Amino acid sequence: MSKYNILLVDDQEENLSSTSDLLHRWGYCVDAVSSGDEALEYIRTKAKEYAVAILDYRMPEKTGAQVATEIRTLNDEIILLMHSAYPSVESLTATIRAGILNFIDKSED
Repeated sequence: MSKYNILLVDDQEENLSSTSDLLHRWGYCVDAVSSGDEALEYIRTKAKEYAVAILDYRMPEKTGAQVATEIRTLNDEIILLMHSAYPSVESLTATIRAGILNFIDKSED
């Protein structure tokens, strides 16, 4: 079975660690980074290696939607997923405008 490389982006260390651990247990190769700029650097240096990028929407420097738009210019084949603990109409709209149709609510409610 071929292993897929996943880029996980989340500024909250606890979420980054637990999600990364879960994906590793499921057999995926995961690179976990804590900012949009780090994610873009990984995409630039390993452009075609990632099958999927999972982006947190709410991050300090750039939103996940902004990062997704930049990732698309570097790799138009990557599957992009957005997740957020603070889903809103604004974040859903920005996510759709960035070309991402998969939004995961990671809130506890």
